[in-house]
Amino acid sequence: MDFKIEYVESEQDIEKFVRFGWEVYKNNLFWVPPNVAETKNFLAGKGCFFDHCKHQLFVAKEKSNIVATVAAFYDHKLSEHWGKEIGLLGFFEALPEKFDSVQALFLQAELYLRKLGVEVIQTPINGSIANPAGLLMNAFNEMPVFLMPYNPSYYRQYFSRLGYKPIKELIAYTMDLLDDRLQRKINYVLRRSQSSEVKIRKFDRTRFREDSNTLAAIYSETFKDHWGYTPSSEEEMYEMLNPFKLVLDNDLVLFAEHEGKVVGFTLAVPDYNPIFKKLNGNFEFLNAFSFFYLAKKVREGRLIAIGVKSDWRGKKIAPLLVASAYSAMIKKGYTRCEYSWVFRENMSSRSVATKFYSDDYRSYCVYEKKIR
Repeated sequence: MDFKIEYVESEQDIEKFVRFGWEVYKNNLFWVPPNVAETKNFLAGKGCFFDHCKHQLFVAKEKSNIVATVAAFYDHKLSEHWGKEIGLLGFFEALPEKFDSVQALFLQAELYLRKLGVEVIQTPINGSIANPAGLLMNAFNEMPVFLMPYNPSYYRQYFSRLGYKPIKELIAYTMDLLDDRLQRKINYVLRRSQSSEVKIRKFDRTRFREDSNTLAAIYSETFKDHWGYTPSSEEEMYEMLNPFKLVLDNDLVLFAEHEGKVVGFTLAVPDYNPIFKKLNGNFEFLNAFSFFYLAKKVREGRLIAIGVKSDWRGKKIAPLLVASAYSAMIKKGYTRCEYSWVFRENMSSRSVATKFYSDDYRSYCVYEKKIR
């Protein structure tokens, strides 16, 4: 089969790149379409993230039809932080049984990164570990939760045949918020905290910019040693949160404070994916109105991150943050929450998950390939 690899540059071609997902998943009941406008803006390099990140989009075509896509990223902040030249590949999609085209696509993307001095490539990561990352390894017959990736099972064979090796396993936990054991655990942790000098406060939407900056600072301090972390500015955190300003549930974004100073945080969100699926990638005015209406009916959530300053770890701050977030969800009528994701080797976070009667039920894999 004749094929060709093309660089993607124009706005029209970026839209085709994004909408290729509809071709890959046209008969799939579980894939959740992205927000097309937002994804196009990101892939066009709009935003301060691209002040320190170079990127290039590629497509593989057969008979003028796209059969695979990938985006290459080189973030000099990421490389400087970890002391080695790292490239990322993300936004990979491909039709089945297209290995020759996929191989040529990856060779072109790898060449682009090699010319930038990259030594090792990690994938699939959509520009940053803070964005959807990892290849789904199981649970293909379930809808992913908000901001988590989804892919066909055959992608695993593509990465293996292309010479990429597993480097990190990411785990997603699920918990039944109606479980009596969980509710007793939450009540116990909250009662015990009443005499603590550490207090929990909610994200204040009336001070959105200020609390966005606070979240950026505590995130950077608590996650700087986590694999894949990229230093990010206050402006980047603001740009990430701002699209969700009107639907951000401040009851689920919590800070732990001691004498007015933030010592930890947790970030949780409603699971908006069932709504995203209904809107089918279109978030124009009328659909946005529908989103706000449907958002009130969400009854499941996702716990994204827990961070505690190093000198406050081991002082039961993480369980207090988790209990506070779960308690808020239960009061809103939520019945289920996913905690995702956690590195397989992160025993402290896994311990918090299991203490709250969570079960690991999905796994994701990040792959790596040395090119120098």
